[in-house]
Amino acid sequence: MKTVLRLGKDREEVGVVADQLGSPTSALDIADGIFAVAKSLLERLQERALRGVFHMAGSGFASWAESASEIFILSARCGGPSTRRRPITTTDYPTSAKRPPNSRLDGMKLETIHEVKLPSRQASLGFCVERLVAEMRESGIS
Repeated sequence: MKTVLRLGKDREEVGVVADQLGSPTSALDIADGIFAVAKSLLERLQERALRGVFHMAGSGFASWAESASEIFILSARCGGPSTRRRPITTTDYPTSAKRPPNSRLDGMKLETIHEVKLPSRQASLGFCVERLVAEMRESGIS
């Protein structure tokens, strides 16, 4: 988010990858989820089903381009940076790190076994953008 907002401040237009899907999730939501899982483990310590590999992510998914558009819209609403977006393909934005086209995560196992469901990405996005825009203002960046 910080990079998107910085680019929105510095450029008239940004090209953002539109053919990679993921599950953007707030770090605050993940922290809350970890505490909830720890509580679940402590309450039912002997249950083997509580262990294993779980995905922890907010519900829903988006491309990098969709996420950037949402961030710019929310940022503009609270007086922060925004700019035009141009969807591009992965091949238009070569990086040394290989990125999968689909890195979506499914938290159903976590919800079913630990009864932990993180908020949707949209539910947390507004709060995060508002907080970052406020930090940018306080530090004189915006």
